[in-house]
Amino acid sequence: MSLRFCWPALLTVVLGLPALRAADAKDAYGDALPTGAKARLGTERLRLLDSGSILMPDGKTILSQTYNGITLIDAFTGLTTSKLAAQSQPSVVSANGKRGAATRYDGVTVLEFETGKKLCEIKRSGYTTDGMASLSADGKILALGGNVDEKAKEKGVSVRVWNVDDDKEIASIKVSQNTSAKALISADGKTLATWGSHYEPSKPNVEVDPETNPNQHVQLWNAATGKLLATVRASTYPSAVSLSLDGQSIAVGANGAVALYSTKTGEKTKQLLGRSQLGRMVQFSDDGQSIAAASDDGAIQMWTVATGKSLGIAECPLSGMYLSLRGLSFPTGDKLVAFALKGSAGVVWECPSGKRLSPAGGHTESIGGLGFTNGDQEIIGSATGGQILRWDTAGKELAAIPLRIPGSNPATQYFNTERLQIAPNGLIGFRPENSGLAIYDLPSGLQRYSLPSENTYVSQLCFSNDGGKVAMVHSPGYGGKPKPSRIALADLAKGELTGGFVLPAGNVISVGCDSEGGKLAVVRRVNAVGKIPQKLFLNGFDTATGKQTCEMPLAEDYGNFFLTASTEKGRVILVDPKEGVVEIDLATGKKARTVAKLTTGLTIAPLLSGDGKLIALATGSSYSSEPSSIEIRDFASGDVVHTFTGHTRAVTAMAFSKDGKTLATGSADSTILLWDLTKSKD
Repeated sequence: MSLRFCWPALLTVVLGLPALRAADAKDAYGDALPTGAKARLGTERLRLLDSGSILMPDGKTILSQTYNGITLIDAFTGLTTSKLAAQSQPSVVSANGKRGAATRYDGVTVLEFETGKKLCEIKRSGYTTDGMASLSADGKILALGGNVDEKAKEKGVSVRVWNVDDDKEIASIKVSQNTSAKALISADGKTLATWGSHYEPSKPNVEVDPETNPNQHVQLWNAATGKLLATVRASTYPSAVSLSLDGQSIAVGANGAVALYSTKTGEKTKQLLGRSQLGRMVQFSDDGQSIAAASDDGAIQMWTVATGKSLGIAECPLSGMYLSLRGLSFPTGDKLVAFALKGSAGVVWECPSGKRLSPAGGHTESIGGLGFTNGDQEIIGSATGGQILRWDTAGKELAAIPLRIPGSNPATQYFNTERLQIAPNGLIGFRPENSGLAIYDLPSGLQRYSLPSENTYVSQLCFSNDGGKVAMVHSPGYGGKPKPSRIALADLAKGELTGGFVLPAGNVISVGCDSEGGKLAVVRRVNAVGKIPQKLFLNGFDTATGKQTCEMPLAEDYGNFFLTASTEKGRVILVDPKEGVVEIDLATGKKARTVAKLTTGLTIAPLLSGDGKLIALATGSSYSSEPSSIEIRDFASGDVVHTFTGHTRAVTAMAFSKDGKTLATGSADSTILLWDLTKSKD
């Protein structure tokens, strides 16, 4: 009897162990893996930050606006620590960390973080939010810059000083500049620094005198009375200003130079030698013994104030184009913490050591392509910023792949607008260039071909299943008489262009080859003309002759149209927002069958496994922060085999392993998930 009762209990324990282990599975950063996932490549920590994210004065916390509201994030772990009651993203925070000023182009609002209370709101036209507002250390005094009010009777620019608690103006100070002004209030709220932009028509053969040029002036004022205390004459236009805590010194960054001046006299006390472009941000330490300045590329240089000796230079770990420095903080007099954004990815590092303090590794942008290599033992992932990384199947980052661009040094970073994608076979990378389409061997990064663009640009393309053939859409460009798009064909195995043809008039929405690249499908939209309504068509073509094989009208509906190869020669899979996922015979232009009906749209084209037995569908929204879902269906029957959820943003890339046992999915959340396809239906 006891054995009879023990068996179910024993089975429950034994059979429950795998589920428990799966639920407890974690990635390299200690974050739980979603059900069905074998590994996560990369991390979301400090990856999906708002562009207005800032480093708090404590140097340990990042304040960012997320889908969950205004949150505080641990700068060293990337984990959210708390949510603030405040509803607006502040761009300036008081030194005590209790209040923030949310700046807009039409004014500023001062908020109390703990309660979310709006303490004051001032309407003021400003050409930019950068440098527009400044708070005293306790957040009780606000300085507000702005630009010229063209409607005012007296032209000029004034900086306003405001008592936050009383919601009352203390002073309105007219500065020497006539176009715009920035403002910085001292920690004690007693001293105001202003600088800005000035315009006067130039006179022939007359050089501008820096002594009298307002563009080079930083003025110091008594914040309570509006009395001018001193005028600092910088070597060129100031880019950043910092006041020492004791109010005795002011640092001015200007075109690579950082100089110290006396706040009492305006006289220069020290010229600090630094690298070029230095001075984007300048910061004194609280004890006044050190000072740091940052350049446009994120490099931080530090000096001792007393001697002017350089303490060292620390470059940003995510150096490159489109870097945005979002805060400097001195936890101690000889160490500084810096925070910067590259796209939506954040990085925190220490100066002058250069030590990275925030989570390292992984992609920093949306995943653009995926592929399995080395007998399914490695994964290659490419991101929108041009970053290409190699991983093993356990989630370990192996190495970055530098693209070897002819005539340039090896590089792993490109402009954020450029995207290297990966062909279906995982061994070819491609990237649109001004000259056409660049084809790279992976993982060597060697450029193999540069396919000419016919004086236009490649707007879309598709590969045969083996990656050996490619069809490119050359859009006609802009201006002049409307011209149709052209198709150019290339055989990558032979290394030659094999032909091309002109498409019927209309805007190309999507293109797709059949499995062998012998047939091509094009979804095009013909715009309305007069009383003739807008129309949508799917056209089929024979790639050898350019002859049209079919024309199939489609119904307009909200959502994306995608095309991809089917398993059968001469057929493609069409994602039609109204009809769902359907298989189309390009010889007849008829629907062969419906693979799946859709209740929501897809974010990318469907993907077939190498043996053609499974089809992966990534559902969700491409334009929101809603999580994505991946359906794995039996291609023959359309039945759902697996449903995976785990990405917090849209799925942007997918790849099946060659043995069909693993699916890799990349997302706009910057991570790659590896899903186990060997287990029974989830």
